[in-house]
Amino acid sequence: MIGVFFLLTAAAQGPEPTPTFSFDRMLLTTFQAVDPELQGEADRLHALLFERFTETNDTIPMSEVPGFAVHDYGPELYMQGCPPGRYPGCALVLGQRALADWVVGATLHIEADEFAPETSHLVLDVHLVDVADAREVASFSIPLMGDEETALNGIVGVYSDMLEGAYQLRDLRDDDGTAEAEIEAARKALVAASLTELEEQLGFLVPKGRVGALEGPKLTRRDLEKYATDDDIPPWERVGMGQQQYLRFSNSGKDLQTWRGEHRGLFGDVVVRASGGFGGGPWHQSYVAQLLRSDQTLQPIHTVQFLEVVNGSTAAAELEVGLGVLSFLEVSGVGGLHTGQTTLLKDEDVQNQVPVPSSPQQVPMTTYHLGGRVTLVPLPHHTARPLLAAGLVSWRGSGVPAADNYARLDAPRLVLLQILAGAEVEASPNASLFARLGPEVPLGGVPEQLYDEGAGLEQIPRPTGERGAGLIVQVGIQLHVGPLVPRRSPSGW
Repeated sequence: MIGVFFLLTAAAQGPEPTPTFSFDRMLLTTFQAVDPELQGEADRLHALLFERFTETNDTIPMSEVPGFAVHDYGPELYMQGCPPGRYPGCALVLGQRALADWVVGATLHIEADEFAPETSHLVLDVHLVDVADAREVASFSIPLMGDEETALNGIVGVYSDMLEGAYQLRDLRDDDGTAEAEIEAARKALVAASLTELEEQLGFLVPKGRVGALEGPKLTRRDLEKYATDDDIPPWERVGMGQQQYLRFSNSGKDLQTWRGEHRGLFGDVVVRASGGFGGGPWHQSYVAQLLRSDQTLQPIHTVQFLEVVNGSTAAAELEVGLGVLSFLEVSGVGGLHTGQTTLLKDEDVQNQVPVPSSPQQVPMTTYHLGGRVTLVPLPHHTARPLLAAGLVSWRGSGVPAADNYARLDAPRLVLLQILAGAEVEASPNASLFARLGPEVPLGGVPEQLYDEGAGLEQIPRPTGERGAGLIVQVGIQLHVGPLVPRRSPSGW
């Protein structure tokens, strides 16, 4: 948020801009000395600049920045130990923790004089960071060669010019996003003009730095090795983690409570999934009935019927309710519906007469399956996660009722193995979208029913056995309800 500026004086005096007070929250981070022996001087300069900033800005003192309880150190030590070249990223981290709008910070080092190599002077590398955009707005170096007061006042001036310019440009952010480049170009021009004015006041060149997007510094394995050699308890042991898990946690940017909540994963959660899908497989039926009548009495002398499962395309819907038994493992019950059709072919012939073939009929049907499944979902700290599910389902087809001269045939049944692989994407803490696909392989059951009574048919119809594995594609939504049991991880968190 760009702050509101209130006029403190009625008119400007000379070339100096009219002093204004900004209610944007600004954090002046601890100055880092490249040479530890200069830290005292860095702290002195920090105190002087802080005093100047408080005159015209809502300035947050470092004492109000939350410390790093997990790592057992405060914000000052964090900035002093920031990795070389990563000071703006470290400043951004503290700005986010302090809920600041802007951050100003600096590093201090000794540099040889370009024109008199035998002499040297202190150089303050200043960084201005926009916390909301996670972006370094300006970076410049000020040699401290006598006129310290002008240099410090110049830093305040550059910040004020940048802030006022950002205020003037605020309306561009209401655009559809196409003005972002225009904002950046205008901001650079404002800062460049302010730095040029500072150069004229100091009488020497103020070197410019690089600006752009920022991210906080990352913990490395080398950092963990330093912890391991200390006499104190390593930070990962304080929070009950292993080294590698602590490394991932520290670099995640998440607080400990959020990390621990995510680490529990599925454990103790009730998960409800609803999905729709399509595919192909043994979800259709074929029914054939052939009857032979006597040429003397026209009474049936031979009847053959069979009902078998055959492959075909299907649309499916499924509901699944599961319970997380481990952070990455869930067991569930599942029920679903399949569309399909039964092909009906009935044929009656008379003994010793030329047979007249009949035409088949297609009758739509809806069948169901019930079963159980286990689902593996690793990477609980990621928004998008892979998943792998395996289960057994029992499917039941549709039987054929008894009719004149025809016997009843029970519905065929199958037991199928499902192996589904896919991914889920977290839409909110309690809801995710998922997609998965995989084969459905018949393992057993009663895939066909046969009735054969009498004799006389020359060509007896028999099941074709044209069935096999299928493939299903599913998309759906899942909800986390509960937890059904207290949210504690298997590791005791």
